[in-house]
Order: sequence, then structure tokens, then C-alpha cells
Amino acid sequence: MEVFLRYFGPAIRASDAAGEQRRERFRSDLHEVFSHYNRATDGTAVVENRYLLTVATRA
Repeated sequence: MEVFLRYFGPAIRASDAAGEQRRERFRSDLHEVFSHYNRATDGTAVVENRYLLTVATRA
């Protein structure tokens, strides 16, 4: 989670925008999400993701 908050732009911006009082709640919520979805058992993070890739071709 610390690496995510240090290097992942959207998480950094969300944490910064949360302000002092909400920042700890944001970190707590993020930790809960990582804990729930993390499949690693060795202290690292392995979180499966799905995404949609769209390729458009101009006619």
C-alpha cells in the first residue's frame, strides 16, 4: 500500500485531496481493499484486475 500511495498518480492525488482529517480514513479504506483482494501470502501484493481494452480505427 505504501508503494501504491507513493508511485500511483491517482492514489497520490486522492490522498492529497482528502485533506488531513480524511487522509487516514482514505489510507485505512485502501488498506482494507488491498487486504481483501491481495492473493499473496509473503508480504507482497498480488491483486487480480480486469480491464477493457478498446481499439478504434478511423474509417
